[in-house]
Amino acid sequence: MSLDARAANPETARATTGLVIDATCDLPRSFIDQHAIEVLPIGLEVGQRSFIDKRDPESTMAFYKLLLAHRHLSADTHAVGVETLKDMFLERLALKHDRVLVLCMSSTRGRVFEQASQAASAMLAEYRQKRAGAGLAGPFLLRVIDSQTLCTGEAVLAFEAMRQLGRAPFDQARRAVAALVGQVRAYLVPRDLYYLRKRAGRKGDRSVTLLEYQLGRAMDRCPVLEMHCGETRVRYRERGFTGALERLFAQAREAVRTGLRVPVVALSYAGDPRAVRDLPVCRDFMDYAAQRDIDVLLSVMSAAAGVNVGPGAFSLAYAAAN
Repeated sequence: MSLDARAANPETARATTGLVIDATCDLPRSFIDQHAIEVLPIGLEVGQRSFIDKRDPESTMAFYKLLLAHRHLSADTHAVGVETLKDMFLERLALKHDRVLVLCMSSTRGRVFEQASQAASAMLAEYRQKRAGAGLAGPFLLRVIDSQTLCTGEAVLAFEAMRQLGRAPFDQARRAVAALVGQVRAYLVPRDLYYLRKRAGRKGDRSVTLLEYQLGRAMDRCPVLEMHCGETRVRYRERGFTGALERLFAQAREAVRTGLRVPVVALSYAGDPRAVRDLPVCRDFMDYAAQRDIDVLLSVMSAAAGVNVGPGAFSLAYAAAN
């Protein structure tokens, strides 16, 4: 189902409704292309090299191989500037759509929501003239939502946004997505706690304390982190990375059994996703979900997230029924 609503006259047919995500939203590239979803890029600086995350799987996996494994390199991410976003909104979105929903990473973990909101306000005085010059009549609406989540959590919201925009009036769809924010549970299993301790800590993530880090290294206790409503905490700990994955998949299976608010579970991996897909525990879960008409979206984790959580990290999210 496309996000685009088409006019009856083929000579004037054009897309009127669009969805925008930022690059930290862990959706498969095929899903993004199929539904014509726009991506806000995220800039990264690792050592002396720069990288623009646009959710291109091949370049992202190359990024992991070449740069992320070098733990001694400094690393940081930055949102696209307000002026750049304003130009994108005016030159691309306002001339392509009549209504646009922009879904951003949690404002507690970055400035994408802040920058996008400022850009949306800055374009108000210019979009009418821009659209009139292109022969477009009628108003242009652009609404920005703080997802209060990351990675696969954003993917769950984007999946529901696609469904809602395809079947409901724009404002109704926007309200439905905003109401779902508090139901999304996103989980992260780090393979190496160093990155969360040293890099994510600079972004305000204090979920891995020094004691947690030391215990994890000494006793091979792998934490499963939960992000809900913009806050991150350790949900539980298991022996080793594999043990943590097994428990998280068992939890997701139980959530599917009891019912989800949105029929999707999103998965991502900081590396080649086939490494996760080939695991028996993942294959079993995907079969279980398919039997219950639940979509499973597996993608490479964004470089913007991976730079802070480390290569080999895994994320899973769903919208809980309660």
